Amino acid sequence: MNLYQLSASAHGKERIVDFLKDNFISIGWAGLGDLEGIDRQELKTKIAAAYRIEGERLADCTEHISQFIHSMQDGDWVVIAHQDTVYLGDIGDYFYDETFDNEEVGLCHKRGVTWLAKIPRVKLNESLQRLLASEEAISKFKYPLEQAELDQWIVNPQHGGAGAGRQDQGEHKGQEQQMGKQLQVPVDEATIEEALAILKQALRCGDPDRQERAAAAILHYAKQ
Repeated sequence: MNLYQLSASAHGKERIVDFLKDNFISIGWAGLGDLEGIDRQELKTKIAAAYRIEGERLADCTEHISQFIHSMQDGDWVVIAHQDTVYLGDIGDYFYDETFDNEEVGLCHKRGVTWLAKIPRVKLNESLQRLLASEEAISKFKYPLEQAELDQWIVNPQHGGAGAGRQDQGEHKGQEQQMGKQLQVPVDEATIEEALAILKQALRCGDPDRQERAAAAILHYAKQ
């Protein structure tokens, strides 16, 4: 499992509200069509034709899009920084949304996301701070995931991590309520039951990685 940093902006606009509300991430790049299963060379050819770029810039753009399409995998994690806050999510598979393949919106290349935590940026460790300081639209955490020390925020969203100061219970409660307001999106009971049924099936699938993620998701839901 890997960790990626993604910009809060896509197709020339800040998108953090859309990402949180509709549970997805995107990199923009309209006009390329569905990129599912495309190889890197074909991707490069499409970018060159659609955006009339070449050379080093073409190579950089191909790498950027390829990371989103090819490198990211279902079950990887993403962090998105917005002002003083960092949002942590569990990434789903790539999908193409033709409805938004236009110049106006441009958010046609997407991955679904389960948002896991809202974290004060100053509480993250030095290795995460370096990742978030990247000027790239998307970049991969180059260390083992454990070094990011993000698990503590899923188990206890108010955990301050190493060296964090103590806070009183009233402040914890206020932060928790504020996080809930920004991350929670109304979902009907039928959808919740369907999602839980899928997670329960995943618990018995025989794949240890999927079982672990399903168990974590169910426990996270139970704690809410």
